[in-house]
Amino acid sequence: MMRLLFLFVAVCLISACGGTPESNNPEIGMGQYSVIMFSTPNCEACETVLPRTDQLVNTQLTSVQRAHVDIKGYVITAADGFHPPTAAIADAYKAKLGLTFPVFPDPWRWTNYKKYYGAEELRVPGAVVIDPAGTWTKFDSGFTAEKVFAYLQSIMP
Repeated sequence: MMRLLFLFVAVCLISACGGTPESNNPEIGMGQYSVIMFSTPNCEACETVLPRTDQLVNTQLTSVQRAHVDIKGYVITAADGFHPPTAAIADAYKAKLGLTFPVFPDPWRWTNYKKYYGAEELRVPGAVVIDPAGTWTKFDSGFTAEKVFAYLQSIMP
């Protein structure tokens, strides 16, 4: 009887807390340098900036530096811009661009975009670099991968 009561209480607690974290809302690496990229499937500039940023991080940082970089991407809408992204859309987008970092659907309506980028109006590509102390630096649409990478290098030891 005690086991049944314990199981019931555990299930209630998990339900009340929302269970396990959603796979499309990963935590940003605490104590690391986080690079968060925002995109949509129909963004032409994103098709250059995201892969180039990925390439620079993977080939131009030392292995020690690379171990302290957490890079993630979020797809913030479906291709039509009016529907929420799905895991299938994010996975297909990652494969299409050949990205090595994880890409997640941003919970509808742009939850992480608003949280980390702060804009109510979509401007893609978007990027945010967060240092280990939690200081955010935003890069508006029109930025280059080289600009994000140069900034990342300038704040890393």
